[in-house]
Amino acid sequence: MNFVVDDIVKGISDKYCITDMDMTRGRILSVHGDEIEVRVMSHKSNPFCLGASYVVEAQYFEKIGHIKPFNREEVLELIAKGNQNKLNEYDFYGADLSGADLSGANLRSADLRSADLSGANLSGANLRSADLRSADLSGANLSGANLRSADLRSADLSGANLSGANLRSADLRSADLSGANLSGANLRSADLRSADLS
Repeated sequence: MNFVVDDIVKGISDKYCITDMDMTRGRILSVHGDEIEVRVMSHKSNPFCLGASYVVEAQYFEKIGHIKPFNREEVLELIAKGNQNKLNEYDFYGADLSGADLSGANLRSADLRSADLSGANLSGANLRSADLRSADLSGANLSGANLRSADLRSADLSGANLSGANLRSADLRSADLSGANLSGANLRSADLRSADLS
């Protein structure tokens, strides 16, 4: 089968340890002849591998879908109806979710690079291993959110409410945290090099 970037695949063999038949959803990041680079989106037995990417032989995977372009109305409707499992079918790169109510949303391992989440309500949201590089989270409510191992390099978190948020092992290098509320936040093993904490 010929795969293209942004195809959604599942493992159909146990040749590999992580990208095996327990990987029920993966996103193709690149294609190189008979090999593909796939990012794990969901896995039955190993939740710790979500967000990791691997270069593997294409013959051991089956296409089950394709990433959809971002549509704000559709995404907000899915969240409002509690249909969280469909969120990973969308491309959130550069998405405008400013002021949106995303409380409790499951955006684990989502690609939210350069997304506008300013003023959004992300309280209690699952953003574990999400890619939030250069995202605008200024004034966002991230209280109690799970941002463990999230990539927040160069993100704007100025004035954000991160009280009680789990930022363990998060990459916050060069992030703007000026005026952010970090009371009760778990910052264990977080990388804060060059971050603005004023």
